[in-house]
Amino acid sequence: MHSKKNNVHASFLEKQIDLFLTQLNLTTHQTIVLGLSGGPDSVALLHLLDQKKTKFKYNLLAAHLDHEWRENSKQDLLFCQELCDKLDLKLIYKQASNLNFRPKATGSQEDLGRQLRRYFFDQITQDYQAKYIMLAHHLDDQIETFLIRLIRGSTITGLSCMQSQTGIYLRPLLNISKQIILDYLTAHKLHYIQDSTNLSPLFLRNRIRFLLPELEKIDSRFKLNFNQTLNQIKLANNFILELAQETLKQVSVNQKSKIINLKLFQNLKPFLKNQVILAWLYENQVSFVQTKNFALEILKFFNSQHGGTHQINPSWVIYKKQNLVEIVLK
Repeated sequence: MHSKKNNVHASFLEKQIDLFLTQLNLTTHQTIVLGLSGGPDSVALLHLLDQKKTKFKYNLLAAHLDHEWRENSKQDLLFCQELCDKLDLKLIYKQASNLNFRPKATGSQEDLGRQLRRYFFDQITQDYQAKYIMLAHHLDDQIETFLIRLIRGSTITGLSCMQSQTGIYLRPLLNISKQIILDYLTAHKLHYIQDSTNLSPLFLRNRIRFLLPELEKIDSRFKLNFNQTLNQIKLANNFILELAQETLKQVSVNQKSKIINLKLFQNLKPFLKNQVILAWLYENQVSFVQTKNFALEILKFFNSQHGGTHQINPSWVIYKKQNLVEIVLK
């Protein structure tokens, strides 16, 4: 009975990946890079992508970044190398200390790791002319991210969580639960490694992870219902983003939306003001953490009677003179 469930889930996952790849409309010999940690999620996705590469005619590479946060982290690299050798796949690897990159200090180890991986993947994209970077985030990751942002106070955009595609970054497992992935691994007798830090209660994500089984005890349909709700949040967020972008053009001095006319901006509804500020930050491609207080801090500066500069992030400032505000990079 248990074996039958594993096979059913494995077949379901294979069909989902097949559908995802079909919708990409890949051309022959395009390169896909998979972020491979050696954990269950990335091992399953590597196996799936390796099975599909002949049908869809793409080149597959794996990439592993050693964050060097654990003494035995080199064992992860050895595992990934052995796995890729068995599949006759190239593994690109790097130690974080060897990256020519200085991440921005945010106080969060999770964000630090994200910055390091993004830099690592961006370099690989350039070096190997990769079309896409595949990441193995799944539905349970989405739930954890949602709850973390809810606890910390997030915007609607923040609560829409990760997207299945963000530029060259693809997440084909976002609608797939962790259990389905584990069943796929069992069905195919695939080995993987477990990061011991995933069990540490020192990290907020881990403490939330321990709550998920309790939520499913309350309602066995929790993950299905959550996914449906999240899809509605994404639809609402997309509508709001489109409205905010159009409004930003209307209150900007020019088409590039670099400078906002405060007289026009102040006529907007309070909620739309916050969304236009976020759209303005995105347009200027500056880094920031999406929290309600962050947007309110900028709005307070907009409303003040004084000009000058206001710095929130080390890499950029907001400059205000008379009724005009613009972002200046440092």
